[in-house]
Amino acid sequence: MKTSFVPTMLVFLSFIGCSLMVEVKDPPANNTNNINNVNNVTCGDGVAQGTEACDDIDLRGETCLTQGYSLGGTLGCTADCSYSYANCQGDVTCGDNIRQAGEQCDGDDLGTESCATQGFTSGTLMCTDSCTFDKSDCRDGECSLDNFQECNPAAPNDCCPNNDHPSTCMDVQGIGFGFCMQTCTQATDCDWSLECLINPGGVCYYALCGQGAPTNQDLNAPCSFEDGRQGTCDTSVTPAMDTFTTCNLGGVLGEGDLCDPNKDPWAPGVGEQDFCAAGLMCMIFEGDPSQGFCISTCDPELERVTHTSTCNGSSHCVNLSTLVLESTDPRFLLRTPDRGICTGDQTCDLLTGLDVLTQQQCNGGQPCHMAGWGSLTGICLGAVGTGTEGMACEPGSFNSCAIGLVCTIADPLHDNDPFGTSNYACRMPCDVTQGGETGNPVCQTFAPTSECVSTSRFFTSDHQLPNNPNYGVETSPSPLGFCVPSL
Repeated sequence: MKTSFVPTMLVFLSFIGCSLMVEVKDPPANNTNNINNVNNVTCGDGVAQGTEACDDIDLRGETCLTQGYSLGGTLGCTADCSYSYANCQGDVTCGDNIRQAGEQCDGDDLGTESCATQGFTSGTLMCTDSCTFDKSDCRDGECSLDNFQECNPAAPNDCCPNNDHPSTCMDVQGIGFGFCMQTCTQATDCDWSLECLINPGGVCYYALCGQGAPTNQDLNAPCSFEDGRQGTCDTSVTPAMDTFTTCNLGGVLGEGDLCDPNKDPWAPGVGEQDFCAAGLMCMIFEGDPSQGFCISTCDPELERVTHTSTCNGSSHCVNLSTLVLESTDPRFLLRTPDRGICTGDQTCDLLTGLDVLTQQQCNGGQPCHMAGWGSLTGICLGAVGTGTEGMACEPGSFNSCAIGLVCTIADPLHDNDPFGTSNYACRMPCDVTQGGETGNPVCQTFAPTSECVSTSRFFTSDHQLPNNPNYGVETSPSPLGFCVPSL
């Protein structure tokens, strides 16, 4: 999972207590008759020495089986003293740290290859999980800048090659500086989840989706690349006020398959085997935060408003929208988009308390509780309580309040520490977008001093809408409000 936003261009030998004394003698003279003298390694003399993998029939004890071929066979030696696998049989196992026929490399076994042999001047050659060379750390000339780093168009060689393709400094706006962009002629030239933009100049860039993208589709709708490949909008890296985000290319992992939620779609060596198919999202549930499951995405607001399922079977669309409350996050207090996943949880409308789809009471008469700070869609959960409006309740309680009320922060606008408060009360939820905050008709049934306050204002120091240094004033505050005492 990506942790940054879309770029804004186009966007010790020591021994304790003792000493080691070694008598150093003069080195022996070079003995041309000593076949063990590594100074005289000769490929073709029938003795495998030095860096030779083999020499004629001297295979250093290796066989086809030890080299990873499941059905054995006869291991041979080539004229340049490397193994010949022509008569080996069975499957070659990529990932066993043994480079075999058909593999450029395997783990740390790169053969004799390096960045230098691959035509670069510096860097470290690596191996991908699919046993092909990873040249992402190889450098050419005096390059020092990676893709998407700011550069000077007058020094294009500062941009380092990436994915076996050169990069250049693109000043697409003609303003005297640009960004290092990998060049391309087709989609396969680019890393996973990047596409080749022929205009301008054939460069690899992110595919964008959302209403602010050229395709102008909803964040919850399927997204596509210029060549027709399908993906899923990555709403985990954007606040709701953004009108676009990146389209992550769909992989081959299906519904319920294990996935890595921290996998970087633009890291070297990643591919379709690492990602959920288009229309699925890798979600962490409980336990190991490095392990997730592929689950179908859906449009939660569409489902809430139209009462029509956007999931298969009897699944409901759970809205994941909430507020980013971590103070170290640059999106501090901004709301996340209305994105949903299809689960077996029964969803309900916080305003009516009814099942989103059937418009009937929750199964078993359960009350409707908020699922996150950013959405009017709740979850049918717990048991009906007796707490009336304003009555104290326990934080996190699902059975304290009467039907229609939710246990939430009692007085967020006057509480000195809303993050750490234990002062909770049963409050009536309200829709800030319908009737506003001051004078909202839902809240007038309680007290004249009660107003419908968006949860986006609960945690800010001045109790106004968040004013983020990176984004400005929040333009997509949470529609979820509660009738609470006015300032």
